[in-house]
Order: sequence, then structure tokens, then C-alpha cells
Amino acid sequence: MLFLPRRPAPAMASDAALQRNTGATLSKSHAGPGHLIQREESGMERHMLSIKPDRGGWVLFDGGRPIEWFHTRQGAVAIGEVKAYALYHWSGIPSALRVFVDDTVSMTEARFG
Repeated sequence: MLFLPRRPAPAMASDAALQRNTGATLSKSHAGPGHLIQREESGMERHMLSIKPDRGGWVLFDGGRPIEWFHTRQGAVAIGEVKAYALYHWSGIPSALRVFVDDTVSMTEARFG
């Protein structure tokens, strides 16, 4: 059986309020509930997944929202890469995985699209 990828839900009034509260401008756009995508200098929109250390483990964030906790950094990176690739492969949205070493220092682990 063939399943088509889901399309993002249309923007609602609550989403507009969220964008006002987070300081969204014309340089940011909306890609479904709770997902703000920042534009890079090239004009391409890139969905950011990030991994941050937390309580003796690692947390995978999708658009600033925590979605999974892992014991090891390697496990978090592996699943994060799969999720970033799947997002690009099934919806065509360029995505990237960023890994934070501490609160301020990060490195881009993978980019798709």
C-alpha cells in the first residue's frame, strides 16, 4: 500500500500568536504546528533538528521541542540523522542536524537538501 507524506496543517490564529511571541519576522516561515523554519543566507528554508546534553544523557529537539531522550550521543545522532533525512526525502524540506557540545557551542552534524 502506498502512503503519501502528510502535508503541513494550514496556519491558524494560535500559530500567528506563537510567531509574535517568538519574534518571527518575514525571514521565518511556518511549516506546521510548532515548527518555525529559519531561512539561511541562500534563501533556502532549512528545518533544524538539534541534540543537547541533559541529565546524564542527550535530548533530540525538533524545532525547539524535545522529542526523544538518549543515553548516548551516538544514539541521538543516529536517530537525528534518520529523522532529518526522512524529512527531506518525504517532504522535500531541506533539514539539518546540529549537535550542541555545551549551552553555546554547536556543530552541524548532517545536512540534507
